[in-house]
Amino acid sequence: MKKKWLLPLLALLVLGVSLPANAESILWYTGGVTSDGLLSQDYVSAITTLANNNPGWDVTFWSGGAMPGPASSYNVLVVASPEGLWNSNSSPVPDYAGLNSAITQGTISFDPSVNNIVLTGQDADFHYLNQVLNTPSQQAGIQGFLQNAIDWAGSGNGMGLVALGQTGLDGFNNGSQSYAPNEPNFGFTGYSVVGDLSLTQTVANTISISDASSAVNAELTSDQLSNWTNSNHYEFDGLNTSLWDGITTDGSGNFATIVSTANGVSGGQSGLTDVPEPAAVTALAGVALLALVGLKRRHYSC
Repeated sequence: MKKKWLLPLLALLVLGVSLPANAESILWYTGGVTSDGLLSQDYVSAITTLANNNPGWDVTFWSGGAMPGPASSYNVLVVASPEGLWNSNSSPVPDYAGLNSAITQGTISFDPSVNNIVLTGQDADFHYLNQVLNTPSQQAGIQGFLQNAIDWAGSGNGMGLVALGQTGLDGFNNGSQSYAPNEPNFGFTGYSVVGDLSLTQTVANTISISDASSAVNAELTSDQLSNWTNSNHYEFDGLNTSLWDGITTDGSGNFATIVSTANGVSGGQSGLTDVPEPAAVTALAGVALLALVGLKRRHYSC
């Protein structure tokens, strides 16, 4: 009897081990923001809804202070954008002190030649609260961008990063006022930043085939990526293509989103292969199950 159940048990173990391979353990830094001041949407509840729409996502919220657990516990860090009227202007930008402290102390670190990193001038989290939850027609673009960016960033080596509405550097001063002066500084190099508080553009109406087919923009059309009203607050240019690739351009021809060449490929798609789909993983597990069942039958026919 023990031998009878051995191979089926092994098959279940294969299935059980394979399925979580697509799971994402996400650390989401909110900086203490609680709502969209325009519509009083609860930030944490909205992101929880997003996570519930993505089976396999396990989100831990980090509002500030010490990092909740070691970096090895997470596939990806998502950082809330400084743009938007958070908390009805009582706290207009997230408090990045806890995140900056973790960076300074070396608790977390990111290397564009190792980790999957997405830096975007688009504040997709604010537009998710402001448009997707209230204007369903925007859902495909904004929600799709968040899903794809997070899944891709979490599919690489170590902990990936998705910095929303961020430059990856210290706060940006537009000459008339200091904008998000405590923005997290990851110390990245290899690009220049253009933009300020008044730069609120949409991405280009037409994006290249290679950009549209990248894992970050998978299955999203140009219209879905650009139809977020004023969503782009930073531009990137002067890219060192051994470290960074531009994925989506804005109205001026500079890049609205850049990603790391973490797979060691200079320029082009930088190894942006599609993130494994749950169905594909399930299919592989099914093949393994059938193989084990066949092995079991062969054993008993001998």
